[in-house]
Amino acid sequence: MSRLIKSCITLLSVICLTVSCTEPQLNNHQAVVIGLDSDVTTLNPLYVSREAEANISELIYLALVGYDWDSEKGEVISYPLLAKKIEWNGDSSSVLITIRDDIKWSDGDKVTTDDIVYSFDLYSDPKVQSRFYGIFNNYYLNQDLSIDLEKTFKIISPTRLEIKFKPNVPTSTFDFDMPILPKHLFKNIKREELATSDIGFKPIGSGPYILDKWDRNQSIQLVKNAKSVLVNGNTIDKIIFKVIPDYNSRINQLRKGEIDITENISPEDMRDLKSDNDIVMIARRGREYDYLGLKNVGSEKENQGSNQLFGNKNIRKALSFALNRESILKEYLLGNGELMTGPIAPIFKSSFNSDLISFKYDLQKAKELLQNAGWKDNDGDGVIEKDGKKFEFTLSIPSGNPLRNYSATIFQNNLKAVGIDVKLNTLEPAVFFEKMFNKELEAWIAGWMVPIPLDLKPYWYSDTQIAQANVYGYKNLRVDWLLDNLEKKLTKSEYANTLREFQQIIYDEQPALFLFWIDNIVGYNKRIKNMKINPLGAVQKCWTWELAQ
Repeated sequence: MSRLIKSCITLLSVICLTVSCTEPQLNNHQAVVIGLDSDVTTLNPLYVSREAEANISELIYLALVGYDWDSEKGEVISYPLLAKKIEWNGDSSSVLITIRDDIKWSDGDKVTTDDIVYSFDLYSDPKVQSRFYGIFNNYYLNQDLSIDLEKTFKIISPTRLEIKFKPNVPTSTFDFDMPILPKHLFKNIKREELATSDIGFKPIGSGPYILDKWDRNQSIQLVKNAKSVLVNGNTIDKIIFKVIPDYNSRINQLRKGEIDITENISPEDMRDLKSDNDIVMIARRGREYDYLGLKNVGSEKENQGSNQLFGNKNIRKALSFALNRESILKEYLLGNGELMTGPIAPIFKSSFNSDLISFKYDLQKAKELLQNAGWKDNDGDGVIEKDGKKFEFTLSIPSGNPLRNYSATIFQNNLKAVGIDVKLNTLEPAVFFEKMFNKELEAWIAGWMVPIPLDLKPYWYSDTQIAQANVYGYKNLRVDWLLDNLEKKLTKSEYANTLREFQQIIYDEQPALFLFWIDNIVGYNKRIKNMKINPLGAVQKCWTWELAQ
């Protein structure tokens, strides 16, 4: 996976991916078909946004580095792709990169360091408006946030390049892991027209696969790039990304042996599929979570004397105690997940604050907190009130998500038990998310996927121009300071301590009601060898896959 793993906002209307076995006319079963719920819109690395688009694009365009997951340490580790050697200076303020001299674009031209510099120029150009625009904070920048090429890059030779960074910033391979683009092709297109150019549909890359055929809304067929240094005689000949919108069809094909792998299997289907000896089931732990969001959380100072329902952190804690999340985890998810304490997943072992304990279902504790805050049922109608205002609100959910529908019903009944009247409102997903980002919803259930590397600022920083995912309106100056501090060069200990304090504050203030981490259940046919399924994904490093004969 490349820089897409650091995308800031990934809503958990999760895209289901499936991989099917070969079509009958293919010999020796040297093909894998990866099913998509919908067609991709582009293969241009400047603009790919969905996970499926990135999976395809990264098989065509190589980056300098790729990533594996170290489950023991709970962190990513990089490995060279286009790069041959990466040498940091003493304080990591610059890096000398030597690229391989045996990699060519699929049209025959050699990949050079000139392509690398040109790629970063495009990625940071405001005229291009790439998916990475505005994120090059560790580089020397011009006023328009484009990279200052003279200060940043020094081309030593066609295979050697030095990159210089601003002083006292936390540099890593994540700063230069974007797919590299062929300058000799992209330079012929006006930058303002790159988003709509045919190059998004007719890519020329340097990766292990080449685009062979794209039938819109049907399939995308890649063929092995025999000249790639990454492939060998056992590398799968063809990878076909096929549009298969219906979930039940994917599950049925998996059962029949027509599909080799599918993600996001429901817990009920997982239970049934476990009995099939040809299918291996794996629960991919923990970057996806659901939460219950509340409007106008604000700051404690702002909300003193306020009439906002959710402005008092003790009210939010009462709501957390009132929600029976354990029952959902046990009865609906069948244990395929875990309760949350905050927005950093336990899989990030060095960053996770293990001292925190998730809020347990405790109606009595919830009632005590509400009463202490002045909320009582004075007229005996079963709904608590304060200063003549009933404690009632509308909880919105997106349609087509059975888990959130189930959770909303459970929570409605839980909150009724403590005297809170909750009305449920189901909205079409497009309408739901538009209203959520416009802060028009009173309360809602949604989800996020945690970016890798951890990037918390878009969700919890007070300035919503920077934190567009701070849909709760949360403000805390200490949290702001901590998030700013994470952008400085810190020791491992300082970094861990900063994250621990951040988690403690979020836990104490409950700006959102954290529900559960949700496992992504993957099923695959045992004939596929060398698959790695981990927090980085299931469809990764496909050139290392093999099919048992």
